[in-house]
Amino acid sequence: MSSDRELPELSIETVADSIVRVCFTLRSLMFAVTVFALVLALLVATVQSLQWARYCEKRAEQHRRSEQHFRMMKSSHSHFNPTNPGSEVKARFFASDYGNRALYHQQMRRKWEQAAGHPWEAVPPDPPPP
Repeated sequence: MSSDRELPELSIETVADSIVRVCFTLRSLMFAVTVFALVLALLVATVQSLQWARYCEKRAEQHRRSEQHFRMMKSSHSHFNPTNPGSEVKARFFASDYGNRALYHQQMRRKWEQAAGHPWEAVPPDPPPP
C-alpha cells in the first residue's frame, strides 16, 4: 500500500531547527510574561501609593480642623470676667489646655502631611494626646 502523502525527511538539521524555534518561542513567552508581571506590579504599587496618600491627606485635614477648633477655643477662653474671682484661674487653665490640644493637632497635621508627601516612608506612631 502506498499513500499519496509523503513523510517529511527527518534529519538532524530539521530536528535541531525545530528545537531551536521552540526554545526561542518559549524564551520569548517567558520574557513577555516577566515584562507583563513587572508592569502589573508597578501599576498596583502606584495605585496603593495614591490610595495611601489620599488617606494621609484626609487625616491631615481632620487634624487641621481640630487645630483650628482648639485655637478658637483658646482665644475665646483667654478673656476672663474681672468681677468673678475664680474666672481668671479657670480661663488660664482652659486657655492652656486648649493651647496644648491645638499644638498636638498641629504636630499630627504636619506628620500626616509629611506621610502624604512621602508615601514610601514609614509613619511614626502617634504620640499620646494631651
